[in-house]
Amino acid sequence: AGRLAAARDVMASKVRHAVGEREVVNGDLVLRNVEVVYQRSIVGLYDVSLEVAKGQIVALIGANGAGKSTTLRAISGFIGLDNAKVTKGEVTYKGE
Repeated sequence: AGRLAAARDVMASKVRHAVGEREVVNGDLVLRNVEVVYQRSIVGLYDVSLEVAKGQIVALIGANGAGKSTTLRAISGFIGLDNAKVTKGEVTYKGE
């Protein structure tokens, strides 16, 4: 648990540096507790939250099947192409 906390602190420091030491509270792009379900029973995303400020660059990384593409499709609105839907949470861009 100690190494995980240390890694989290390093990443938080890098994020603060990347956005000029300002705290990101209400980003231009906000995902709050997003859940995506495929075919009414397969959970593709569970409780995903993130905020992206104007000018910030973000990379989604993870293993195959981790939800990277599903996250981007939920953001873009192309989620229904595979009989999937956002069942919980919200995705907002510039407050809308």
